[in-house]
Amino acid sequence: MKAKKKHKRKKKVPYVEQLQQAECGLCCVAMILRYYGSYFTLNNLREYLDIGRDGTTIRQLVNLMNKLNLKTKLYECSTEGLYYIELPAILFWEQRHFVILERIDEKYAYIVDPACGRRKLTVSELSSLYSNYAIYAYPNEKFVPKRKSENIWLYFLPIIFKGKRSHYFQIIIYSIMTYFLTTFCIPIFIQKLIDNSLNKKDIAYIRESIMYLLLLLLIYFLSNFIKGLRLVKLKAFVDENLNKKVVEDVLKLPYKFFDLRNKADILFSVNSCYIIRELFINQMINGIIDCGAALFIICYMFSQSVHLTFVVIILFLFNLLVVKFSQPVIFENGKYLLNEQSKAQSVISEAIFSILGIKMHAIENEIYAIWENKYKDYMSRYINWQKRNNLIFSIQSFIQMISPIAVLSIGVIFTIKSLLSVGQVIAFYSLSNTFFSLSQSVVDTWLSFVNSSLYLERLSDIVRYEKESESEESVKINVKGNIELRNVSFSYTKHSAKVINNISLKIEQGKMIAIVGKSGAGKSTLAKLLAGLYSPSEGEILYDGIDLRRLDKKYIKKQIGIVPQDIMLFNRTIYENIVMNRKDVTLEEVKKVCQIAQIDDDIQKMPMGYYTIITEMGVNLSAGQRQRIALARALLNKPKIIILDEATSSLDPINEKKILDYFKNMGCTRIIITHRLSSITDADIIVVLDEGRIVEQGTHEELLRKNGMYTILYYNYNKNQAYADLENTKSKGLNCI
Repeated sequence: MKAKKKHKRKKKVPYVEQLQQAECGLCCVAMILRYYGSYFTLNNLREYLDIGRDGTTIRQLVNLMNKLNLKTKLYECSTEGLYYIELPAILFWEQRHFVILERIDEKYAYIVDPACGRRKLTVSELSSLYSNYAIYAYPNEKFVPKRKSENIWLYFLPIIFKGKRSHYFQIIIYSIMTYFLTTFCIPIFIQKLIDNSLNKKDIAYIRESIMYLLLLLLIYFLSNFIKGLRLVKLKAFVDENLNKKVVEDVLKLPYKFFDLRNKADILFSVNSCYIIRELFINQMINGIIDCGAALFIICYMFSQSVHLTFVVIILFLFNLLVVKFSQPVIFENGKYLLNEQSKAQSVISEAIFSILGIKMHAIENEIYAIWENKYKDYMSRYINWQKRNNLIFSIQSFIQMISPIAVLSIGVIFTIKSLLSVGQVIAFYSLSNTFFSLSQSVVDTWLSFVNSSLYLERLSDIVRYEKESESEESVKINVKGNIELRNVSFSYTKHSAKVINNISLKIEQGKMIAIVGKSGAGKSTLAKLLAGLYSPSEGEILYDGIDLRRLDKKYIKKQIGIVPQDIMLFNRTIYENIVMNRKDVTLEEVKKVCQIAQIDDDIQKMPMGYYTIITEMGVNLSAGQRQRIALARALLNKPKIIILDEATSSLDPINEKKILDYFKNMGCTRIIITHRLSSITDADIIVVLDEGRIVEQGTHEELLRKNGMYTILYYNYNKNQAYADLENTKSKGLNCI
């Protein structure tokens, strides 16, 4: 039998945090590459492998690593088999995730999980989670290590410094003044005042000196006050700059970005602007001043004794070595902590947004238990992080305390050898105390920058993601309503299966097109393609004969109405939710469209009428009310094309027909996606989708004569409707004959 490999303790695999749930495989590849000295960011790797909603397969990861000059060995083995393969290796985990196995011994396995960091598991725990596939990757002969080519601060510093360099300069000048006054001028002046007063015993001199002292104190007060004002303005400016940049970029991100990421994680990243501001501004100014003062002191010390100054520098370098070796540990544990904090906050965010479902199913305790587990993980990471910080801080404090004593001791030896005077040694002792205190402040500033970069990494996922943009050549047209799809296919990534497959369809101006099919057939995806939220992977979508890619999408979207299945309303008044920032709309016009959408009566019954505030996400309204408000919004815009994705399901058939007729009378092209087949019998064309393909199309009568999928859908719908009507009749206590 083949002997087990003894996995020696090697260097650690660098941790890369996953920022979206589907990117665990990509993070594992990034960690393997960094382990071998090649620094690839997730953005770099996304250029090689586009990640969709469903993540990556084992084969895709193998192909990706081969492209990046890594040889791979794919193993199908049990937990026992992991003892015989080379490490680090990528493991398939819980049938849906990827992690790195860093080391394994008789009792424990050490893994690096992109979702939560380093974990120490028992072998039995590993067996319950490991899904029998492992990938070992190692460099081939063409592999060339890639050094880290970017510093995240270089991207954000221009944003932080933009337009206010004079503010930074003024704050530094005023800080130097206050520091110089408190550290040198006022103490020296007081010393001379006392010495001269005792010697001269001249009241007039004392009065004059006190006046000068008061003047110095006034200068100190004004300098400190002006510095404080400038600091407040600077903090506000940095906060404004960062927030404007981040929020602007968030709104410019393509729909796909939000499709792939946890909304609570995005909010957490955006809110980190405040933390970055505090860490950066508070520490940076003090760090610059302390650095300048430390350099001034070290220069003065050199002028007094070169040998003793070298002792001070050696002790300082020893402190730097402690920080240098501890910084990666602090940084990595900071990542884990931030990750767990984000997860705990995500549970709270999801619970608040889903509170109706939680209350209806009485699962408050279950949700609390989920949050409690996440919070325990966070607190465990926090305690571990603080323990490490405390150890490092204790070592630094010990060095800071013992260093001046060491300087004094060596200085005494120099005095005995007549190399220094007693006064010089005492001065050196005092100055070294100040120097080590200042140097520690500079080190703390540097560590603050390191901690800030944890938050900047999350923000960079937003600001560096490719934005939606219109080229200067984009065409603005007034849409008539003609749409043509030519061999349109769509998949969420280059490597995933096609959700829409080779669809060709002509929709004429003013016509009504119904799209039907089983759940998951691709109806809603097709609607998003038509609305410009997604771009086709293959083929073209033409509006009035012009490819949608050539058109100004923002201009086009304003002429298209879309009412999706999931209606999201803003935390504003009903009136504001309907007009959507348009200034040319009167209340009478809003009331008219609300009457057509059958929501006016409901609004009039509310205490504040059209000025009733809708709570966040519209949870104080029923699903039907939200749907009808969205319909009123679409009606008000008088679109040339309207896309209704199950948008009239809350209306009775009579009112549904009234709304559809209203759109028809407007000359609007209507694209209806519905399961209520009775409402589309008069459609000009009914398109039947199955697995992303058009399997049938024609009028209601034509499709029934074909006796195909539409016929099955239609008769199943009628059967279910009849059953629902029967149950409704029974519930009213009526007899059925």
